[in-house]
Amino acid sequence: MARIRTTMLGVGVFALLGAVAMPVASAHSRPANAPKITLTVAEWTNPPAIQATKLLDQEFQRLHPNVHIQLIYAPTTGGAWGSMQRAQMAAHSVDVMAQFSISGNWPRPYMTGLQPSLLEQWINAGQITNMTNMPFVKKDFPAGEQMRLMGYKGKIWGVTLASYGRGGVFYNQSIFQRLHLAVPRTFSQLIHVCQVLKAHHITPFMVGAKDGWDQMITEGAIEQEIPHAQAANFVKGLWTGRTTFANDPVFRKILTRYKMLSQYFEPNAFGEPYAPTPGLFAGGKAAMLVDGSWDGYTIHQANPKLHFSWFPLPMTNTVAKNNMQVAGDFSWVVPSWAPAKKMALQYVQFAAQPNHYHQWEDIVGAIPTEPQTHLNALPWMSTELKFLPHKQFEFSIPHPQQLGPQGYVLGDTAYLKPQGPYTIPQLLSVATQQWLGAINK
Repeated sequence: MARIRTTMLGVGVFALLGAVAMPVASAHSRPANAPKITLTVAEWTNPPAIQATKLLDQEFQRLHPNVHIQLIYAPTTGGAWGSMQRAQMAAHSVDVMAQFSISGNWPRPYMTGLQPSLLEQWINAGQITNMTNMPFVKKDFPAGEQMRLMGYKGKIWGVTLASYGRGGVFYNQSIFQRLHLAVPRTFSQLIHVCQVLKAHHITPFMVGAKDGWDQMITEGAIEQEIPHAQAANFVKGLWTGRTTFANDPVFRKILTRYKMLSQYFEPNAFGEPYAPTPGLFAGGKAAMLVDGSWDGYTIHQANPKLHFSWFPLPMTNTVAKNNMQVAGDFSWVVPSWAPAKKMALQYVQFAAQPNHYHQWEDIVGAIPTEPQTHLNALPWMSTELKFLPHKQFEFSIPHPQQLGPQGYVLGDTAYLKPQGPYTIPQLLSVATQQWLGAINK
């Protein structure tokens, strides 16, 4: 489904080197006159991930004294990360590069006119290494999980190391405890929590709706409403016109519940950009922050004394439906022409070894993709971890090309009254017209 963090933020990594995995050589086994190698590793700016990667790099260089790792990074904001990726790939100058997981978000035959992502274009052009048969991928990760996260055309093109919860909120545990509020497990309980907070003159939700961050509420809701076993057929129905926003009652239900929650947003929610909201929440401006679980580190840095955690928003009144929705995120890929390809593959294998991966995860605080890695939970993950046993990897709803501004109803909340011009029925009708117009072009 469309993701806020890139419109569909995903991640990717890897290549096949012959048919065998390369053992990670020790410093003692490497010849003293081994040629000097510079290994260029690129990732986006995420402070805990950079810290974890630097520690990994130090250990790798200790075991490979002839290797110098050049770690480069850029923020995802302002298009900087996208520009760096393109420049590195065009210059054939990067050896290992972070990507967001593919997570099944690739064009199907019935998605007429849909262009593949940048990563998929590189794969189609033969520029990314096929990792399907790498023994460590089969050994260190659950069967099928990397295919789900980094699979494309039946092959695995990278290794996802991190996933995060979406469709949820951080919450101030001290406020909840003071008001004797439990973490809600149903939509009715969530409304009750909001009512109690408002009665005590506490803003329930910080949202950042100016940047569409409230879309996480509606997208989390569709993930809970549609059984994942039926997701592929549901998405195909939208793309073939069999299912529309106007004729499927699930969309009216989701927008109705969204409107009920929106009355508990911060004042001027639709004028508030996303970027400052973690800091505002850390400063006590609201009891909850609509966000993905990746922002725990940012909140902690803003206020180390804050007691907080994260839970998935329950958007139905059936507890069994209100599972934690997880999105694949940080992944490593190796270009097929990488200047130091052999060493790059050894680096990825090294990163995936359970002891190194465990250290990386302890710093990053993501949801691990290796089952043998048990989180030494960071303080803000206490509630989140309780939902992990029933997590689901989210499905995607790719958007048609040339979609009108109101064509994707789950992202159209700014157009609803009172902040916008449309009632729910009107918006469902307009979105249906624009979506059908786009898929029929």
